[in-house]
Amino acid sequence: MIATPTRCLFGGALASLLLLPPAALGQDDGRAPLAPVALVESVASMKLLFDGRPTPGSRIERKLRDPVRAALNTWAPVAERLGMEVAVPEHAPVLVLGHADDDVLEDAAEWADDTHALLAPVLEVEGVTPGPVVIMVLFDREGHGSEAWPGFLTELVARGALDAALEPAIRDDRPSLTLRHASVFLQTTYDAVGDAAAGDDEFRLGNEIAHKTATFLLEGTFGRQPEALRWGLGFVAEQRLFGSSYQFNVSGFVSAGDHHGWSSQTEDWLKDRARDDGFSLADVVLDVEHPGSASAEQKCTWMLLDQLLHEHPEGLATLLGELGALDLRADPQRFRPTWVGSGRLARMALDEQLEAADVTAKDLAAWARKFKPRR
Repeated sequence: MIATPTRCLFGGALASLLLLPPAALGQDDGRAPLAPVALVESVASMKLLFDGRPTPGSRIERKLRDPVRAALNTWAPVAERLGMEVAVPEHAPVLVLGHADDDVLEDAAEWADDTHALLAPVLEVEGVTPGPVVIMVLFDREGHGSEAWPGFLTELVARGALDAALEPAIRDDRPSLTLRHASVFLQTTYDAVGDAAAGDDEFRLGNEIAHKTATFLLEGTFGRQPEALRWGLGFVAEQRLFGSSYQFNVSGFVSAGDHHGWSSQTEDWLKDRARDDGFSLADVVLDVEHPGSASAEQKCTWMLLDQLLHEHPEGLATLLGELGALDLRADPQRFRPTWVGSGRLARMALDEQLEAADVTAKDLAAWARKFKPRR
């Protein structure tokens, strides 16, 4: 099967796009208290999709947190000018902008809420400061052929979030695009490569949205994470919400078996390792050879994160915070596209949390055996 480009995070020249702070897009960084924010008049009178129906902004204003109102004031007028709709999740600190059918936007808002609810135990640990609002921008085929697509890219360039020299190639290629440190991702609503009728599709919109929303929410809150953990956190959302994984860091052919059956495969793999006295979960997690793949080591990392989220959220929050701090200390200006903290100190932090949680390979195998997706 051919992997769709919508799953590939850009590297190389486009890696610079990942380094921009939310302030570049008119967002507060979410780490300092905001003064109360009211919707501007134009947004208060706009019809926003909320709870499955169009609703004037003024009617839902009291239900929204100040950072979401501030993000609406920034982005809703842009969407209106470009002929795009805006959907607002009921709880998640996410905005959904898009040139797509209303039901697609409403589904995206629901998936964002489901993802946020799943991660709430760690995001809402006492003392954790929320990250910036995540901006999700959806384009269907018609949208990619409309003026909204180049118009939105132009807006990103004007706000300093996109290098003007790269804009023509992105405009013509029409990819999905992740601007991690700007808390923005652009997402196609269709499989740009596969053919579902022929059985070679590699695309599930819900998986794409859940995975990216999870990593954006968590990295926005705790800082950048080692690649295997970053992908593992996204897989936690995919597997819990859909029982499958479709968002991979690969190109080329993907085995159909890589999408499903992760819990039983991981259980068997861990049972074999549990007999080895020298086996170390920390070694596995920090030395995944191909992060973002369906390797046994990446699945083990996913399973560990899933257990920590559900049984030890405070410990997971501490771990993610420490790993984010290590990265910030090593790269305070965000010159590098990925986590660059001290591997030695990361190992110490992970060992400490594994010891506190008393998680062993045998325990994790038992957790994998009990794993049940929500759908």
